[in-house]
Amino acid sequence: MRYYKIGKAWEPEIIGVKDGLAQADLIEEKTDDYREIKDFFYGQTYWDRKDFLPTKEFIFKYIKLRKNAKVTDLLSFAPHLLGIDFVLSSKVKRLLNGLDLNNNHFFATNLFDFNGHVIHEQYFVLYTIYFGFETVNFKKSVFFSGDDQLGHKQYHNFETWRNWEDYWDRPDHEFVKAEKIVIAEKHPGDYIKTRLGGPFISERLLDRWTSFGISGFVQLNDQTIEFE
Repeated sequence: MRYYKIGKAWEPEIIGVKDGLAQADLIEEKTDDYREIKDFFYGQTYWDRKDFLPTKEFIFKYIKLRKNAKVTDLLSFAPHLLGIDFVLSSKVKRLLNGLDLNNNHFFATNLFDFNGHVIHEQYFVLYTIYFGFETVNFKKSVFFSGDDQLGHKQYHNFETWRNWEDYWDRPDHEFVKAEKIVIAEKHPGDYIKTRLGGPFISERLLDRWTSFGISGFVQLNDQTIEFE
């Protein structure tokens, strides 16, 4: 099965906001679990843990739309939290039924408009556990620095995860991205994230979202992913 990288929609006519930032904010003073949410999903300490399963059923109690933001089926919000890309409408969640979501978890949330009025539709925060570096076949993956358009794109080879980490420890390292990611996993699921990029969705999930006119996301072409 083929997979496609997606990202949040950015066009003001679709999301409403014009500054390129998220459509909504998780409001600290109105969210009882805010501190625990930040402790679990935010910052470098996230990568220090051995188990990435949620420690509780976090409740994202109060997500408020920014001024002029439009409601979309997949909706972005701040702060940036690791493993979380979107708030999902109930329509999107229904379209996930019957798919392979073993690495995904849904949290309850309430969505409010800019004036503080609740939006009477059920929304969910989607959390996805990353495929870690240990699952990557670095030898078969493709990495580069620079940019094609500027004429100085350079490819880099890494044999192992250790080679990758050693490169980033060098003081003279360049910013290297993955162009193709190869993961040692035969049953990856339908919505996935990796530490080298994503999120990626399966062809059958993309077909569902496209057929039902799901709003708030775009398909990106800067990365591909394969599984073995």
